[in-house]
Amino acid sequence: MLNSKKYWLFIMGLAFLSACKPASMSFKSDEHINVNLFDELSVFEPGIKIDSIRVFVALLEEQVVERDAVPEYKLINSESRKQIVDYEIEGNYHQLYFFQLFSNPDKRLAVFLATGWNYKDTCTSLGPAYLGYIREERFRIARRLKIRQEKDQYQLQKLHCFPKKNCDQVTLFFYADKPIRSRDESHIRFHQIIMDSPNKIAGTKPVIYNINRIFNDPDAMIFTYQNTLFP
Repeated sequence: MLNSKKYWLFIMGLAFLSACKPASMSFKSDEHINVNLFDELSVFEPGIKIDSIRVFVALLEEQVVERDAVPEYKLINSESRKQIVDYEIEGNYHQLYFFQLFSNPDKRLAVFLATGWNYKDTCTSLGPAYLGYIREERFRIARRLKIRQEKDQYQLQKLHCFPKKNCDQVTLFFYADKPIRSRDESHIRFHQIIMDSPNKIAGTKPVIYNINRIFNDPDAMIFTYQNTLFP
């Protein structure tokens, strides 16, 4: 079991923002990460036509690292330069997706999607999913999305709020170390995440997650370009 308390506090901070998730065991990334996933996102920006979607993936795997001659299990990004112990384990892993949506007119949309898998490559968690906007090196998340299974496909949809209004609105910022809007960028490295958290007295307050401090690894949130989807 992973023993990084700070990591789990970070993950739970995101998970508490997510809605109820669909059954995930039937989800397969090679079958369901396709253009159909984004068919209904035009409801947020009427009139746009998506012409391509660049897919980036961060693979976080359970690995063994050494700390004062004591082995520890940690989630390590597959692109990390962190030294790991040459010891094979059958561990769980997470695939985090970052989708850049290019459209006409271009609204600089992007989607974040988290998935979790066991050592048998069965999907055990699907979501949360967020829609946001890219500005230079910043990805501003604005809305939480619903993940719905439609027969043999999955779709990201608007989350309908009833009776509570605006339950889909989120204030969450991902900061990269350089501008991330490009058609030929191969890697995106996020170094900081800022989210609004409920204040005990009233309103909200920002909570800052420094990726290097949480994971003790500046490469923990590197997303690698995988492929481009076309309608």
